[in-house]
Amino acid sequence: MALRSADPRQEPLVEMNFAGHELDLKRLMHGFRLAVEMLTCRNMRDMYGVNFPVKFTDRLRQLNTRNTSNAVKAKIIAALTDAVPALAEPIFGTLADRKIDLTALVKDDDALAEHIRQNVAGMFHVAGTCRMGASTDRDAVVDRAGRVRGFDGLRVVDASIMPTVPRANTNIPTIMVAEKISAGMIAGQ
Repeated sequence: MALRSADPRQEPLVEMNFAGHELDLKRLMHGFRLAVEMLTCRNMRDMYGVNFPVKFTDRLRQLNTRNTSNAVKAKIIAALTDAVPALAEPIFGTLADRKIDLTALVKDDDALAEHIRQNVAGMFHVAGTCRMGASTDRDAVVDRAGRVRGFDGLRVVDASIMPTVPRANTNIPTIMVAEKISAGMIAGQ
């Protein structure tokens, strides 16, 4: 971690070095391969509209900056893609590098390792990317017990199932969610 300036309002420069240790890199590669395997599964493909592998470029870093302009852009993009789902592919195609063939990437250890080194970043989506909701909620991915719709025996038990982001750090609420769901699993729910 380093300071960008003497101004205390300026955010520090934080480099997490996620793939800095060989074991960490191997774990990330294994996780990436599992994610690609899930994405290519027929049940999963039927559940999502657009799959767009993202290279974490300076352009995306700028779009990820919290400011009014980006918040307005995000709301416009969300409204457009909700109203006209066919627009998702060209809109997200401008933000993501569509040249990535995920199936080929996971077969090449060197290419996958380099892709991970260049693109792994922290906290891109804090919570809610796999949200919990009622069976009538078309955007909900899991039920109240964390069971993934359309997949027997698969549960998600982390901050991604939170329908909204809590007003504080997500650590303790995530532990609470995990404890509650694991207790239900033990009870046979």
